[in-house]
Amino acid sequence: MVGYKDAHTHIHPSASATRAFMNALEFHGPWDGTIEQALPIMDRAGIAATMIVPLIADTRLLAERIAEQEKQGIRPDRDRLIAQLAAEQSEYNKWAAAAGHKYNGRFAGLIAVNPVLFGDQWTRGEIQARLAEGAVGVKILPMYIGVYPDDPKMHVLWEEANRRELAVLTLAVAAVPAEGLAKIGVNQRYTDIHHPNRFEEVVRSYPRLKLVLAHLGMGAEQDTIRLANKYPNVFTDTSLRLHEVGQTGGWTFKETAELFRRIGVDRVLFASNYPFVSQADYVEVMEKLPLGEEERQSIGWRNYDRVYGG
Repeated sequence: MVGYKDAHTHIHPSASATRAFMNALEFHGPWDGTIEQALPIMDRAGIAATMIVPLIADTRLLAERIAEQEKQGIRPDRDRLIAQLAAEQSEYNKWAAAAGHKYNGRFAGLIAVNPVLFGDQWTRGEIQARLAEGAVGVKILPMYIGVYPDDPKMHVLWEEANRRELAVLTLAVAAVPAEGLAKIGVNQRYTDIHHPNRFEEVVRSYPRLKLVLAHLGMGAEQDTIRLANKYPNVFTDTSLRLHEVGQTGGWTFKETAELFRRIGVDRVLFASNYPFVSQADYVEVMEKLPLGEEERQSIGWRNYDRVYGG
């Protein structure tokens, strides 16, 4: 099937799992976030494939579970709680990896990892096992990991991705609110932990991996442009950025098309971030942008194939 390929969604095995994820992030959307809901939307909108990003709020969940046990007068076994979270992340990763085969290629899955919380051995083993099951890349969220992307504790991830020529998707924004970091036990001075510039040493040192900066590097778009123009292994996606195009206070359709060209139409992947926003609405915006048909196809699905293997 030829059509758009959505490179960034948070689909879950059930609507209740989606709600729990949204509650952990304190960020909600109107959709159930299930494959069963997404499939008819994809069919109507002309979306050929959707990427599942199987992230759990591991660091926050750990803090909450420790606090709950302390409240109950139980001395928390931190190692045991971490092992439980690692197993939960593995199970979600496994489900996402299997979705491609189960649904005839309509879905693909990434592998969410946390090298600091779960360790080097788990990280290497998880990547190897889930790739064998059909996963196509890796997902990280540095603010949950708690160290900058170029910290030595992250080397195991970058080494694996570089060796295997994998894509790594990361949240990329100009700043994370200090109060948000405090809630998950991360030093509040790390507000720039997701800034695109924080990944420059990584893409310079590991040229065979493909880094995907989500959300066009929200708030730091000029740095996304700079990095994409300087390094051939830097990409970005449109997740959470298209629903305001053409709206009051948002970019115009012309401004959005020009931004894509400045980044490079060969570096931008179409993505929505469903279930927080509508996949169909994002396709509608893409169709309205003043792009040439080759440009639209590059962003719509060809870059997805280049980065993740279509």
